[in-house]
Amino acid sequence: MNVQIHLQRIGKKTTTYSEGYVDDDGVRLKTCSILPPEDGRLFSQIWWRADLLAPGRLVGKVCKYLFYREWFDVVELRGMAGELLGYYCDICTPVVRRGWNYYITDLFLDLWIDPDGSSRELDWDEFQAAAAAGLISSDWQVAAVDALNRLKDLAASGRLQTEYL
Repeated sequence: MNVQIHLQRIGKKTTTYSEGYVDDDGVRLKTCSILPPEDGRLFSQIWWRADLLAPGRLVGKVCKYLFYREWFDVVELRGMAGELLGYYCDICTPVVRRGWNYYITDLFLDLWIDPDGSSRELDWDEFQAAAAAGLISSDWQVAAVDALNRLKDLAASGRLQTEYL
């Protein structure tokens, strides 16, 4: 069974993804999709261009974790043999469920977490520009920065994987 995830990017069109449903325990939604080799290659190129994966590393499985009380989501990337490639974390509003549809709003900031727990902050320029243009309320700005800092701490301590995923 698939669920629909609707990702609203402020100032842009909403993108809808169809994801393979795994579990919704009322704390988080988990989805997973196995990518056919050609799709995995095309998807991997996005991560190569962003310098988040080494060229040649292929994504074979994508699991997403969306939280009802957290201001972030986590995209887990695994290789063709199941090895962890990294985590891409969107800073976003907590997920809202309506039937089998799930809704989040992207708040621009992102965090890449390598398998060793080291991390890289991404898209501060987009976040600051959106804040300066009044596209993000001051409450959401504070929540976004707090979530980013929490995620960095969770990643560095290893608690993201053990307590959230």
